[in-house]
Amino acid sequence: MKAAHRGSPRILAVAALAVLGICGAIVLVSAAPPPDLVGRSNWVLAGALPPATDFPADWRYSVSGPLGFAVPPEAEPGAWARDPAPVYLPARCGELPGLFTAASDHIAAVRAERPIGALRAARAETLDAAATGELTDPGPVTSFRLWTSADPAGLLAGYRTWLHDCGTYRVAATDPFSGAGQHRQVTTMIAPTPPSAGALAVLRTYTPDDGAAADPLTFAVRYYPVRGLMLETTTTLTGTDRELIARLADQTAERLAAL
Repeated sequence: MKAAHRGSPRILAVAALAVLGICGAIVLVSAAPPPDLVGRSNWVLAGALPPATDFPADWRYSVSGPLGFAVPPEAEPGAWARDPAPVYLPARCGELPGLFTAASDHIAAVRAERPIGALRAARAETLDAAATGELTDPGPVTSFRLWTSADPAGLLAGYRTWLHDCGTYRVAATDPFSGAGQHRQVTTMIAPTPPSAGALAVLRTYTPDDGAAADPLTFAVRYYPVRGLMLETTTTLTGTDRELIARLADQTAERLAAL
């Protein structure tokens, strides 16, 4: 009886450790973050975007987005219908990649604009508007946009393939505001070093191709596929301002990955 009595604590200790191990495993499994951010509240996801305090105090800042939850589209939207339709040279470049048309809706967006007084930058209008992230760009401006896609990484792969043939193309279109014809050359350069694994950074430049007295307009665009979402940052800023936006973009992608 005594021997049995002395053995009982050891048996209980082993059993207790086994129970603790099982509980620990349960805690570890339940604490693991979900593989993607789809289904999260738009409000929560917007909190990962840069706040106003990340930008210089004199910049104009706004945040927007619908109330709801991040839900992927049932099907990727097609190219926008325009009348008359733009004409692309080479013609195959008119088959715009899904990356240009997929961001027709967004979860949340931040816009920051550096004041420039009466000066105005060249306008990209709606020529490949989805590629610039804005319909019109009245000045040195930056946007951070979050949107959903059934396959963010696939969109980037398709864009890279499209750029093999369409790194430079020409487009003739009609200004939807004035009705005037516009002719531009668009050149895209991929940054040799991606911002992070799986991400893509490009410089996209619009140059007047019709004798118009307007300077080229360059957009620095960065795409980050993050856990089922796409973070897209676009800026027309240059120099140290552009470097600031690049840092904020990297930090935003890191915050999203950690949610």
